[in-house]
Amino acid sequence: MALEHNDDRTLSELEGLTAETFRLWDEVRVGFSWRNYYMGHTLRVRANALAIGAEEGADPEAIAYAATLHDITKRYDGPYKVDENGKRVVNRDGLWVNEPLMPARRNPVTELYDKMNLYFQVHHDSGAAIAERLLLERGLAPSFASQVAHIIRGHLRPLNTPWELGGPDDPYGDPESCSLFDADTIDANLGLVAFYRFVQIHGHRAIKSAGALDLHRYVDDVRQWVDRKEEFVANRLTKTGREVAAERYKSDRRVAAWLEEERSTKEQMAVAEEYGIMGLVRFFLQFHEDPNMDAELAMIKQSWFPERKKRVRDGAAPSGAEEALARVETFLTLMDREVQGEI
Repeated sequence: MALEHNDDRTLSELEGLTAETFRLWDEVRVGFSWRNYYMGHTLRVRANALAIGAEEGADPEAIAYAATLHDITKRYDGPYKVDENGKRVVNRDGLWVNEPLMPARRNPVTELYDKMNLYFQVHHDSGAAIAERLLLERGLAPSFASQVAHIIRGHLRPLNTPWELGGPDDPYGDPESCSLFDADTIDANLGLVAFYRFVQIHGHRAIKSAGALDLHRYVDDVRQWVDRKEEFVANRLTKTGREVAAERYKSDRRVAAWLEEERSTKEQMAVAEEYGIMGLVRFFLQFHEDPNMDAELAMIKQSWFPERKKRVRDGAAPSGAEEALARVETFLTLMDREVQGEI
């Protein structure tokens, strides 16, 4: 007899299997991701997709399973495949194809991946196939397994289809697929988690190429990054997704404005590099080789921030330090809300 799909033990087991699968690769950085990114992203997307879905009338159980498994084959995505002219190869849907990146170890997911010959499929397709099989193996109803696979396929959308994204003919127009699509895109592109991601991508490149990140010039890069992200607000598929995206984008604009203010004079910049948002950037980039957002935030809350608050209380901090730390406190509060899926 098929299990009820709201069996918490089954979902918990699949969450553990997802985390285990991400750890099968030893590569620290691939493209715009790193080894500690994948599971954190998965859990944030699940929290946000559930919150968005709750407002959109979506099935929370289907979203929970789909979000947990939506990137389960993502670590197979190696460098982009290129043709003889060096141009990125696209598949029939107009999506870039990656060279397969093989795991260093194996588990049931990699066994299925081999058995089903999913190489050169984009991870939303291969992940959907794996997810459906995993659910069926655990006795969940075929109709539910098929629904979860459908939602996972919809978290990336083809670029060259006869139907319009989010239009009446979009086969992924169901609230579950749209909620996951919005949550996944928002996490990577909008808000303070996305700002952290930009720091670790752009900052890592700068350190590797020039030996250091020029914080004064970096403010201009942040402003340009924020400007480029505005289109992601209007392009969300759900009303709630657009509202969440707008709030996250507001946070990014606020951070960009704070950084502009912090570099306005040499004196303010010196204070900001120790007590302000610039200080957070400097702290994050200590770990640019192998970032771990959750661990870094814990260190900031447990030592970095309290130590500086004590200096302010003791009168041992320069003028402007208290205001700079207030910005950091707001930043951390908003980031916590994003991680927890508050909307």
